[in-house]
Amino acid sequence: MKRNLFITLLLISSLLCQAQQYTNWIVEYQASGNYNFVGDRFFIKSQTPNMSSDDVQFKNYASFVAKLFNNKSATRVYSESEANVIIYLYCSISGPHQESGVYYTPQVSIPVNGVIFNYGGPRTYTNLYYCRDLVINVYDKSGQNKWKINVRSVGGSNDYSYVLPLMCYAIRNQIGYSGSDKVTFTDYDGARKFFDY
Repeated sequence: MKRNLFITLLLISSLLCQAQQYTNWIVEYQASGNYNFVGDRFFIKSQTPNMSSDDVQFKNYASFVAKLFNNKSATRVYSESEANVIIYLYCSISGPHQESGVYYTPQVSIPVNGVIFNYGGPRTYTNLYYCRDLVINVYDKSGQNKWKINVRSVGGSNDYSYVLPLMCYAIRNQIGYSGSDKVTFTDYDGARKFFDY
């Protein structure tokens, strides 16, 4: 009987680990403008308050965004005078925000050594979440706005460096096109595909 209880607890523990490993991510975006980036030379500038383009953290963020445009056959340059388009990058995270509620689970009774354990029924929950935003604005050298995208992800992580590659993965096929969508994927798949595609 003890062995059965041990196996049951081991199975539950395993399922919980799998649930944590493959967290679902939802990323929403809205893009405006249609522009072909093939052959362009782009320079990335910070539009984030209190974060200069020379900031080491911004350089990390810019490297993920640059990959999106490299995959559209554009070339990143590190001098604004060499670029024919300027990419303005705004990154922000807000929170924590709180959400509470009640959910219901099936009721189950399990007898173990003459004792009945009851599981299920109404459960209360409280979630803390953060809003992670990314705005990419592309202008040509004459100051014309060629393309823009607003991206938002809501979730439990406040590590923007971890979330940004996942947000970039979600919009990888939208670069240069108008449209809006809500994309759902797991963090494992998103990270792997973003770095491998």
